[in-house]
Amino acid sequence: MNIILGEEAYQTVKDKYLVLELDTFIIKGMPHTSYCVLDASDIPLGEMPELSLWEDNHSKIIKNYRNGNYDFCEQMIEHATTRWGGHLSSFYTTLNSRIQEIKESDQPISGIRSDGSVLRS
Repeated sequence: MNIILGEEAYQTVKDKYLVLELDTFIIKGMPHTSYCVLDASDIPLGEMPELSLWEDNHSKIIKNYRNGNYDFCEQMIEHATTRWGGHLSSFYTTLNSRIQEIKESDQPISGIRSDGSVLRS
């Protein structure tokens, strides 16, 4: 798996590879979305019949995270962590940890905006 940053990079590879949205980073006040790029050889053959289903499920996780529907995300992450040949397991673990921190805190989390984007300098 490779990670790319920005819409221009996404447009370059989206028709050749499976590209999944990850986080959006705010760098110098500007949003930059990161994506993972998966080659077909990264995905186990047994997962191929359900590829579009899990691509949709991944998109739902990202959308619901941004909308603050953390319970949905937690449930889906539990099932998604082993998908994609395990290549996204560290992303899902990080996202789940971030969700736990947000849910347990009554204060805004440093470096995380209310829309879920991550502040970076």
